[in-house]
Amino acid sequence: MKILKYFLLLFVVVASQSIAQTKSTKKTRIKRPDIIAPPEIVIPEEYKTSENVPLFPLAFAWQINADTTLAPNVIFREIIELNGDQVDSRVSFRDVEVKLKKSEQENYNVQNDVLSMFVKLVQYDAKIDQNMLYLTDRKNKILRTFKIFYDQHNHIERLQDLNTKKFYESTPFEGASPSM
Repeated sequence: MKILKYFLLLFVVVASQSIAQTKSTKKTRIKRPDIIAPPEIVIPEEYKTSENVPLFPLAFAWQINADTTLAPNVIFREIIELNGDQVDSRVSFRDVEVKLKKSEQENYNVQNDVLSMFVKLVQYDAKIDQNMLYLTDRKNKILRTFKIFYDQHNHIERLQDLNTKKFYESTPFEGASPSM
């Protein structure tokens, strides 16, 4: 019986303590932080591009689309990517013979038919003067000249290499996203 009294007394104390601990029903609100305006971006002079070179990325591609067999190390595709006044040119070739077939697809890419290939990257500095695009190789300072063809909205539609007479048609940009 003594144990039962102590047990009952312990039960009453625990029950009264649990009833006395009530949760507050008042909800606290979290304040939103004040919106801070972003700082004004100042571009240093050495990073500014010339006025005539488009800042948005453009890409132009030339490729072979014919029933042919190419000798080893013959370029079958070149893509020129303008990104401000920096230009990347990637040429695709194989070190063995390549057999290609003509395609009637509108967005044909000859690289889809070649299982393995080599891609050589050449970087250029660009300058646009009237309807001409001048690309200067950064390593060996070789100059390439292209004629620019515009559409009715004054956007660059395609390029023509004046040395090889190849036409480079507008194509989706494949390079890295432009960074600041």
